[in-house]
Amino acid sequence: MLHPIPTTCWRGANLGLEFYRAMLLQMDPSAMAAHSTINHHVDGMQYLCLHRTPRLTVKLYLIEEPKNPNSGFLVHPHSHRYAFLSTVLHGRLQHLRFKPMPGQGWQCFTYRAEGRRRTSAGECDLRLQRIERRSAGSSYFVAPDEVHTLRMHEPWRGRPAPVLIGLTQFADTKSRSELYLPKGVAEVAYPQDRRPSVVELDRLRRRCLQLMGAAASPGEVLR
Repeated sequence: MLHPIPTTCWRGANLGLEFYRAMLLQMDPSAMAAHSTINHHVDGMQYLCLHRTPRLTVKLYLIEEPKNPNSGFLVHPHSHRYAFLSTVLHGRLQHLRFKPMPGQGWQCFTYRAEGRRRTSAGECDLRLQRIERRSAGSSYFVAPDEVHTLRMHEPWRGRPAPVLIGLTQFADTKSRSELYLPKGVAEVAYPQDRRPSVVELDRLRRRCLQLMGAAASPGEVLR
């Protein structure tokens, strides 16, 4: 059952937050389950798919206490097959952009997410171009040929603050992405990922609404 979008949805200043909130309220749990993932990229990062077609995907990343950071990053530096626009909906993090350069400090791989297949593409160096400190309401665009990653802020009182990111993904423009590992790192620490149940989706949905400052009302439950 789809829920009506509140008529006041677009009257706030943060249209990004209201857009993702409206999508979350409209989600079909059965359709979501086919593409959402528990422990996506790292343990403690949940992927909620709100809409998916070959040309446009809308999703949320909920990051709480990630368990296996990769060389100090949330994930290893990488590019994508597609362009996307991200909006921080809750919390804060660092978005880092890199430029590949001649050198031998990093291993470069071409990568296909299907089957997690990677093929060596030689060695290089990565020059850190920019560190972008992003907080709630901030957006950033990443093109397919850009190399980037994320880094969580230091824990507060021993625990990292939760981060919620909304992401609008556009159509693929290339068949493979690139993955970069520090020299000497042979393997990627893949998480114990799996598909969520409908009950888990309901809990995650409510958690996201809570972080966006819009807890679900009794009439806004999954059917």
